[in-house]
Amino acid sequence: MRLGVLEFGRELFATEDLDPVYTMLYHSDLTLPQKERWSVAYWMFYSAGVCSHLSEKQGSLFWKEVRRVFPTAPRGTERRHFRTSGAKDSVNWMSKQFPAPESLIEHLCPRSGKETFFTVSARVQKIPQFGPWISFKVCDMMDRVLGRQIDSTDCHTLFFGEPQKGAELAAQALGLKSPLDAILHVQKALSGLAAPPDHKRKPNLQEVETVMCKWKAHLNGHYEIGKDTQEIAHALKSYSCTTSNKLLKSLQENTRCRMRATLC
Repeated sequence: MRLGVLEFGRELFATEDLDPVYTMLYHSDLTLPQKERWSVAYWMFYSAGVCSHLSEKQGSLFWKEVRRVFPTAPRGTERRHFRTSGAKDSVNWMSKQFPAPESLIEHLCPRSGKETFFTVSARVQKIPQFGPWISFKVCDMMDRVLGRQIDSTDCHTLFFGEPQKGAELAAQALGLKSPLDAILHVQKALSGLAAPPDHKRKPNLQEVETVMCKWKAHLNGHYEIGKDTQEIAHALKSYSCTTSNKLLKSLQENTRCRMRATLC
């Protein structure tokens, strides 16, 4: 039996399986500069293990190690295509423009002031091989994990791919006229919950985007509650280093996956 979109969304929040990478990083004892390096690596590879390893390197050593592991490093499904000659050119471009990977974060969204989602997203998409989808995740992670202030009002206009299809299915299931109606309905229905990882605000469009994406996969039999959390734990275990061990501990302590035993 498949869950309805609202029940599924509530379960994602209850188990911290909504964005477990965010919760894991936010509550870890890594320094902010290392979290920033980890994030830059994640936007390239989308695999928690190799990102943990890379985040331990600083300055030019970070980019040198990125080039060394590039041919064989695991990629998450979302960045499975970041292995082409174009992706290699992207690494070279970033390393030249931002010798210290943390400076990429400051370029995209300066710590002082508040930026709009559309402004930051446009900057992200100037990086070779960084398109609309990854720009959405970059903005989300900088806002939720790295403490950069990004106003994401109306970012539903950039829902596309799987989240957009999920919103279309939700509109049908809820008897609503349009995907936007479904997006706003789900956001309102979940408004009594607190958004991870800091639980200091109500859910907004970023959280709804994740719910729609995962719910569509759930309907197709490809996503059960806890799947993301378990896959992150597996990636951390398969690329063991000091940082991956720290993050695995954070994941275990700060998630409430139904199959939590598999994380230990």
